[in-house]
Amino acid sequence: GWRNDNSSIEIYTGELDTRDTGTPALPMDINYIDGDMAGTNVSTTLGEIVISGHLSYNHVDHLMDNFSQREAPASPMSYRANKATAHNTAWSLQARWPMVSGFLTLGSDGNETVHTATISNPNNAMFEVANFNDAERDTYGIFTEWEGDIGEWHVQTGARVNRVKMDSESVGASGLTGMMAMNANMLATVFNNGDLDEDFTYLDLALNLSRPLTDTTRLNLGLGRKNRAPSYQERYLWLPLTATGGLADGRNYIGNLDLDEETAHEVTVGIDWQTGKAWATPQLFYRRIDDYIQGVPSDNATANMLSTMMSGEAALMFDNVDAKMYGADMGYGYLISSTLRLEGNLSYVRGKRRDEDDDLYRVAPLNNRLSLIYEQRALMLALESVLYASQNKVSDFNQEEKTSGYGALNLSGSYRLTQQLTLSGGVENLFDNRYEDHLAGYNRNGDSDIALGERLPGAGRNIYLAATLHW
Repeated sequence: GWRNDNSSIEIYTGELDTRDTGTPALPMDINYIDGDMAGTNVSTTLGEIVISGHLSYNHVDHLMDNFSQREAPASPMSYRANKATAHNTAWSLQARWPMVSGFLTLGSDGNETVHTATISNPNNAMFEVANFNDAERDTYGIFTEWEGDIGEWHVQTGARVNRVKMDSESVGASGLTGMMAMNANMLATVFNNGDLDEDFTYLDLALNLSRPLTDTTRLNLGLGRKNRAPSYQERYLWLPLTATGGLADGRNYIGNLDLDEETAHEVTVGIDWQTGKAWATPQLFYRRIDDYIQGVPSDNATANMLSTMMSGEAALMFDNVDAKMYGADMGYGYLISSTLRLEGNLSYVRGKRRDEDDDLYRVAPLNNRLSLIYEQRALMLALESVLYASQNKVSDFNQEEKTSGYGALNLSGSYRLTQQLTLSGGVENLFDNRYEDHLAGYNRNGDSDIALGERLPGAGRNIYLAATLHW
């Protein structure tokens, strides 16, 4: 990097090299993830105007299989490997300058991503499934923000227009036999003749207001409109598979070329309260979501037949539903002494569908984190309590399972040896409690003491050490 009084340039590069890694929540394990990245950040000041931008590129190669790290299938014809590649280019450019009693920002950004994934069988050269074939998702945006004071009110407001362009090449499958081949070919034909090229254009808005009520209390108000276009998996997963971008729930999903973008409207009300030793930041929110994207029972008979052949269950299809989410969160703390303090965060979210009498899928239960922190000069020690309530507000449509509440203790610390070198370490889940995280996946590895289809337990005791060097 380089810097003077008015400008700076940073150039960076990196490499990701991940080898054999078990992923029990998925039907395959990771053989490797090879990623390369490079980018630059620039900034300069021209009078009162600050101009900044960034440009980055990354490329990833990824291979998974179901036979090299877990018990191989009994039949050689059931061996599977999935080779995936992706590349991404991202950039932004913005300018910020004083306006009225605050600062105005104008900018533009973009993100272009292409994904390809091919499923094969090393024992059958004829077997090949084009899972994703140059599935493209490009986002281009322009935005403006203003932050400043109007009377006693501090104002943050902004608007963004995004255009998301999506497309895919044709897909297909070879090497299948019988009804499975016929159904896969039917799904591929319907997909290839569908509207693969789709554009989404939408407007995001945000307004945040705050003002003092007393010497110790500040009022916070927020209004917002936020949109999300479908992911490439949600549109282009043409064959009922588990390639869902992280759901890992053991269900087969199929995409939907007719998806609309999600549109959420949100209102928040909160206060910041602080005395000499105590503080709290409670906030309430309500979010109404039109066209929320969620897996629902598929009505595609061909996909359901194929999914049942593969997994014994019909497929779920990504579709638009109407939903609402509401809840509260609060950060809080208390200064016990000059070196000892309590810090915590409480969170509760309730998610429900508005078009059906059902709960939203995979919503975390009520939870609280509370830390006792000792800090003096170069030494920091923390004891953290993690508590999660049970979750029985689950989605019937997705056959979601309930989970019990649990608690865990974490211990961490750090010591600054010099201005440049810091040592840190800790023990997570100190007492090695067994628990189930409601957002965790389900076991897909038969070579395990955890039953197939059972929710994976949370991480056991984990001890870590690290050294951080700054220069």
